[in-house]
Amino acid sequence: MKKGFTLIELLAVIIILAVIALIATPVVLNVVDAAKKSAAKESVYGYAEAVKLARYEYMFAHEGAEPTMSDLGTITHGGAAVTCQSTTITNGMVELRNCEVSNYKTVKFDYDGKNVTEASASTSSSSSSSSSAAA
Repeated sequence: MKKGFTLIELLAVIIILAVIALIATPVVLNVVDAAKKSAAKESVYGYAEAVKLARYEYMFAHEGAEPTMSDLGTITHGGAAVTCQSTTITNGMVELRNCEVSNYKTVKFDYDGKNVTEASASTSSSSSSSSSAAA
């Protein structure tokens, strides 16, 4: 008597493994996409914090004078490159509109001074001044 598996048994195992792979693949891809989106949001937040820091440094160096974005120049931070159509500083609060992150271009983001959210359709179509930051 020979020991081993029949062809039918091997095919059944292969089919079961293929079904498991078909079920697991979309779940894994969704987790990866969610992680990329979260990292992009954190990059926008990091850029906003870098703008705040640059503002404080400018004010310290210029005896409390409030800077404009052109006064601040190129702002860099440790995250992915962020490009925003509009960057404003009002009463010390930074607002970013329609920001795109270099490694996650499928969604644009807004920052209201507290939270990073997906840009709405109305802010996505508006055109304003452009600002960017590189890693």
